[in-house]
Amino acid sequence: MVSDDLIWACLRNNSSFLRKQKGNKTFLSAEPGNVRNVHSFKYSGLANSKSISVNVTENGAELVKKSSTKNKPAKMSAKISLKNARGPARNNKTIEAAVSKVYYRRDLLKETLARHTAIAKAAARKQNGVTFSVSGRK
Repeated sequence: MVSDDLIWACLRNNSSFLRKQKGNKTFLSAEPGNVRNVHSFKYSGLANSKSISVNVTENGAELVKKSSTKNKPAKMSAKISLKNARGPARNNKTIEAAVSKVYYRRDLLKETLARHTAIAKAAARKQNGVTFSVSGRK
């Protein structure tokens, strides 16, 4: 098994998920399992043996946790459904139970809750038909 630090050393400067912008010192990442989409070891879903993310689905969102079965790719991630009908507060309790209470990447709890809340608000706006107009020069 390869250590997380060695994987990060290989991915740090050479990753297809890395997004660099001119004039901006912070690098972004599009890799799966990255909660904040920031290119750093802490948030990396590929370099860490344990990663957690919130993804958008048709019915709402889903919480994805990386498991330790690396030799079985089909069973490598555990998915927990977070339905919009239950409400964001109740789903936040589900996320807290899946992350904090079992000591699974407790350092990413706030970021995971923030991402789920943003996804839930966007889904509620879309369901209610609220649109935003961008004002600017014509």
